[in-house]
Formats: sequence, C-alpha cells, structure tokens
Amino acid sequence: MFHERTKNIKIDYHFVREKLLDGLISLSYTPTRLQLANVLTKPLSGSFHHSVLSKFGVQTPTNLKGVLDLTLRHLS
Repeated sequence: MFHERTKNIKIDYHFVREKLLDGLISLSYTPTRLQLANVLTKPLSGSFHHSVLSKFGVQTPTNLKGVLDLTLRHLS
C-alpha cells in the first residue's frame, strides 16, 4: 500500500542505496550513545548532555556570562 507520508523516505532510501552501490559513499555504524542527534530527541544524563552540547560548540551559561561581561565593557 502506498502512503504519501512514506514517499520521501522511499526516495531517500533508494538514492542512498544507489550511491552506496556506486561506491560514491560508505556507511559506518555509529553506536546510539555516540549519536549527537540524541540531544534533540532523547532524555540524556547531565554529563552526557553537556558533553554533546560542547561538541556542538554550545557554551555553558557561565561562559556566556563572561562573554556578555566582556561585550558590555567593550560597548561602554
């Protein structure tokens, strides 16, 4: 049965499969615990959450406060 919602998934699947068979891309396994997208989709422990955020380059609130203080001093 065809569903409109699955059309794009099927197109993406066949595109990736074709490129894989052509040797243009290679796929490798990434364990769930190393998936950076998990920070957006799953509840994570505090330490893992901060670890992933640092990989994205997100600064902690204390770092942001320091940046804000320096910016405000520069503007004064």
